[in-house]
Amino acid sequence: MNKKLLLGIIALAAIVVGAFLLFKTPPSPSKEGASGQPYRVSLRLAWLPGATFAGDYVAQAKGYWKAEGIDVTINAGGFEYDAVKLVAAGADTFGITSGPQLLLARANGVPVVAIGATIPRSPIGWVAKKASGIKAPQDFIGKKVGAQFGTHTEITFEALFAKLGIDLTRIQRIAVKFDPRPFVVGEIDVLPVYIIDQPVDLRQAGLDLNVIDPGDYGVSLAFGNLYFTSEQTLKSKPDLVRRFLRAATKGWLEAKADPKAAAQILSAQAPDTKQHLIEEKLRVTLDFIGKTEPTYRGVFRMSEAAWEDTRGILAKHGGLQQAIDIKLAFTNGFLPE
Repeated sequence: MNKKLLLGIIALAAIVVGAFLLFKTPPSPSKEGASGQPYRVSLRLAWLPGATFAGDYVAQAKGYWKAEGIDVTINAGGFEYDAVKLVAAGADTFGITSGPQLLLARANGVPVVAIGATIPRSPIGWVAKKASGIKAPQDFIGKKVGAQFGTHTEITFEALFAKLGIDLTRIQRIAVKFDPRPFVVGEIDVLPVYIIDQPVDLRQAGLDLNVIDPGDYGVSLAFGNLYFTSEQTLKSKPDLVRRFLRAATKGWLEAKADPKAAAQILSAQAPDTKQHLIEEKLRVTLDFIGKTEPTYRGVFRMSEAAWEDTRGILAKHGGLQQAIDIKLAFTNGFLPE
């Protein structure tokens, strides 16, 4: 498993030289942000438009970024549109990724920095049908458990079961992709999921589920979603970063205050998803955030302890070998008070 993960780490290294040359060259003079000229920037999502990016689309639709003098283009992410690579190469100004992905990038010398979190911890988890009686990790023993080898899901799985002292040889792990059909038809008993999203779809299909959240057992990777940018942007345009985060925070607070309206805005970006499902996924997302951050602040400050814990999990179970200066990987200094 670690060898497969290391292939992904090595792939990130391919962009280091190009990114270094890009950031070594001083930026050309620009009038952006001065004399009333708006900053023109782009935000690369971690994935396709969905409830976990609702605040971004609200900020755009409500004109919060424009009020800050920023013209933001939101670009969808995906397997072929890696936010870290695109921001590091200068193709996008800001991006959204997870804490582990950012640490892996930093380990390979990619100069990107986290500037605020929207989902404080990873939503990786598992589901089982209620009729199976599987309610906790201890119930996985002797069962067929879907495994997405080479992913952060498996890193979380191994960290959780190591903490609980459960021998993995007592669990039958079966390789699965992101298709839930093997679980639906009963080929496996436990399915790895993002618990803020996929259980909603499975319940919509008529399944009664138990959700197993590793965070309930003190194991999770920080952070689920976070904003980041390049070191060069932080140094050359600090005012832009502050304005960007101020407006993004307003967008997320608005989405929390009126999720139905936020879902309506987002439905235009995700026409294949019914609005009531977007509303439910947004509700689940906000409830999930509330388990870690009871006081909702839209865009959250990141703790060094959470970063250190994630680095430790990656080092022990994910093949992370290079020491990383955590203090250089993130900053809270641009968030609104």
